[in-house]
Amino acid sequence: MLRLAWRGWWLAAGVVIAAAIVFLSLLPGPVIESYSAWDKGEHVLAYLVLTLWFTGILERRWYPLAAIGAAFLGLLMELAQGTLTATRHADLVDIVANLTGVALALVASYVALGGWAARVELLLGVRPRR
Repeated sequence: MLRLAWRGWWLAAGVVIAAAIVFLSLLPGPVIESYSAWDKGEHVLAYLVLTLWFTGILERRWYPLAAIGAAFLGLLMELAQGTLTATRHADLVDIVANLTGVALALVASYVALGGWAARVELLLGVRPRR
């Protein structure tokens, strides 16, 4: 993890984001009978945010692990929707959307956005403890 003054808070917020994804993925909802671009966009956005969050607080060498973790969560959520809910179903296109969000975030992290939490703390004048 990066040297961050608010390391615990950043990590806790990441756990909250992951928990929100789990909750919203398993929340009973309307059965979507046909393809919905809005639904796929939500999947891309959720996993993009999750992956960007963790690449923002981790060292660059751990970015692949953050991506693998987010991808694994996406796969688990689709399996859970197919087996644990009555109004949702596992969808291969949702898995592709989840992986697209992870991939976009990973590219953005390597290009410019990785380590953003340290830059935020620097802008706020917060220094990590030694």
